Amino acid sequence: METHTNLRVVNILAENLTEILKRIGTDTLEMAIYPGTNRVSTFKDPNQPHRQVINATGYAVITDTRIPRDWFLSSPKLGNFPLVKADEILAAFPLSFKPIRTD
Repeated sequence: METHTNLRVVNILAENLTEILKRIGTDTLEMAIYPGTNRVSTFKDPNQPHRQVINATGYAVITDTRIPRDWFLSSPKLGNFPLVKADEILAAFPLSFKPIRTD
């Protein structure tokens, strides 16, 4: 069965991601995936019959070392119903978040 994946990027804002991709001249990045939930639903493309697909959701953490840490968020933005704890992501990927200033 066909799978459609929807990942929420948790450590960078969309506009920052768009800009940094332009600046480093790439459209691919290294990332870590936290899979979430899967559900079967009906999908319809224009001019095609309805078909059953798997909708997979989860989180993505950009881990690409070409991106300076200042472009990242200081903590994960997981939404209202997180599938994983923010401190677990921070502990697993400390270099993929902006350092918290203490001065």
